Amino acid sequence: MAVKILSLLCILVAVSAITEEERIERAAQQAKKQQQMISCLTLVRSFYAKEETMIKQFVDVHPTSDKGRLTSKFLARMMLKCVRESTSEQTAYIANFKNTPLDLDYTKYEDLIMIDWEELRYQGDSNDPEAKRPVEMSP
Repeated sequence: MAVKILSLLCILVAVSAITEEERIERAAQQAKKQQQMISCLTLVRSFYAKEETMIKQFVDVHPTSDKGRLTSKFLARMMLKCVRESTSEQTAYIANFKNTPLDLDYTKYEDLIMIDWEELRYQGDSNDPEAKRPVEMSP
């Protein structure tokens, strides 16, 4: 019990040690990060909606039994790439389409989300029992 109280006291001291300037700066950084995530998600949604047929064909051809996991893998790669490479100007512009991603011409920013689709294709024999296992989630 005493350890818990001491831990909470240490956290309280650490939190109160942050100056008002630091709090403002952290809040601004968090808002920027959130805006970037929203923009990247908007861009990926625009791509997904407009390229649904291509994506469906890609997923259907893959022998994995876990199609959802495969989809999650390439969407995650797109998001990670976008977050790494987008500029503040791109983020601000794309954010305007948050509620209307179909109105966004993703092709103007596709370099932010283009991944190596060939790398995600199954390279082995699709009749091999190993081909049906779920894809690995690590990059």
